[in-house]
Amino acid sequence: MFEVPFKRFSLAEVTELYSERVDKIILKNEEDCRKFGAGRFYINVIKNTAFKTFIEIYFIDLDKSYSAAKEGNILMTMSELTFGAIRACW
Repeated sequence: MFEVPFKRFSLAEVTELYSERVDKIILKNEEDCRKFGAGRFYINVIKNTAFKTFIEIYFIDLDKSYSAAKEGNILMTMSELTFGAIRACW
């Protein structure tokens, strides 16, 4: 029986997976006349066995107030990360 090798991701690869989504959020808000202000992407480790990714992007509205676009992604297991990425989470 043929077995497909399991792909493990580095933290850089996990970040790259979400960069296109971040770009789309920024472009959509700029179309709605909101200027990009700041943002962050982070990983939250849950119970040493799983992690969840989060995107927070802040925009400046026409009236100079701030609005946020936030997304949490699906839960992923630590087994999907390389050993170096797991060490970096601690």
